[in-house]
Amino acid sequence: MPSKKPLPNTLMQVTPPIAEKTIKAIAAHTDRVIVTHHARERMEGRSFSDRDLFHVLLQGTATDLPVKGKKDNWECRITKKLRDRREAAVVVAIQNSDEPLVVITMMWEDGA
Repeated sequence: MPSKKPLPNTLMQVTPPIAEKTIKAIAAHTDRVIVTHHARERMEGRSFSDRDLFHVLLQGTATDLPVKGKKDNWECRITKKLRDRREAAVVVAIQNSDEPLVVITMMWEDGA
């Protein structure tokens, strides 16, 4: 049985590059991405498609330091320029590299 690869337990160890690499590895398998009801509503309200979501997850950049989430996970923002050169952001929860990626929300960085 393969061992799970947990993310580091301390905030100092989870850097944006580690989070970004983990997000991209999980998102490469679309069946391992869970979009919450809240995220789906926000995506629809902001005219984001699933294609937009995966474009950000697979090609975006994690620039903020991940923060410890409410459910013993790490929350991270990953961003990417989309249509009209607007910056989109996806906030995800990461448990470990063997668990699904949970999309918490998706938004335009300019707040629109």
